Amino acid sequence: MNSLAGLLVGLVVGVTGVGGGALMTPILVLVFGVSPQTAVGTDLLYASITKMFGVGVHHNHGTVDWEVVKRLAWGSLPAAALTLAWMSFSGANRVKSGLIIDMVGVMLIVTALGIVFKDQLQGLGRKIRVTNSEQFKHVQPVLTVLGGVVLGVLVTLTSIGAGALGTVMLVYLYPLRLTPPSWWAPTWPTPSPWP
Repeated sequence: MNSLAGLLVGLVVGVTGVGGGALMTPILVLVFGVSPQTAVGTDLLYASITKMFGVGVHHNHGTVDWEVVKRLAWGSLPAAALTLAWMSFSGANRVKSGLIIDMVGVMLIVTALGIVFKDQLQGLGRKIRVTNSEQFKHVQPVLTVLGGVVLGVLVTLTSIGAGALGTVMLVYLYPLRLTPPSWWAPTWPTPSPWP
């Protein structure tokens, strides 16, 4: 059953690029009865392994903006480390209910809203980027680092949001820069006609 859940989540993430934490963590908690902190840790490890392969493919196709990655890392890595230290010293990592499960619920709602309003946020970002170009470009790096901080804390606590919220945040902050190249379109083999 665990393998089937992993397969289904892997298929959804492979097709959409989002939803790993939003699916896997609740499945582990609600279906398999895993404690919230163990579900978060398990999902983070699972996601880190599966996403390594995606990074390789996207890097080979030139669809990774390493400057944006660097900015996100400047915020997210220290934030994740500080969140882990806080959880360890405060004992929050041993709470079976409460903070972690409440945060998982909040993140599921926020992630769903982010996905629903992604196009509107990208449109808003594009409008601001075009009308106030210099000012917007000036604050992009700072906002990206701050976005990395938010993602670092939330993903460390819940394992949810790196894909969905990260994507929504980036299409708002980089509405012109992070558009897929014209050649990046899935090509499906055309079936051969019947004889």
